[in-house]
Amino acid sequence: MESLREAMPVEVEVYSRAQGIWNEVELASSLARQAFPLAESIRCYLDDDPEEDGRWVVIEVAERESKDSLATYKQCVASWAQQLSAYALGLIRLSYSVREP
Repeated sequence: MESLREAMPVEVEVYSRAQGIWNEVELASSLARQAFPLAESIRCYLDDDPEEDGRWVVIEVAERESKDSLATYKQCVASWAQQLSAYALGLIRLSYSVREP
């Protein structure tokens, strides 16, 4: 899997720095990589939801199904809640998908 720096699009870094959450985006990405070491892919991108007013950094994890998928997801979310500010949590989202084997 590529390094965090290589996987982080420039627009994510620019937006995150403008919002004052760059360090927390890096931390959230690192925590996701730690929680999902066997993930097939972890990527970051910006998302605008047409039904909601706002923009978010999305950290998307894709992996093959494992018996502990849901528990691992919950553990990652809990570590984010403990280590990221409330402000950053409002601007960073975790997306998790399971791919068919």
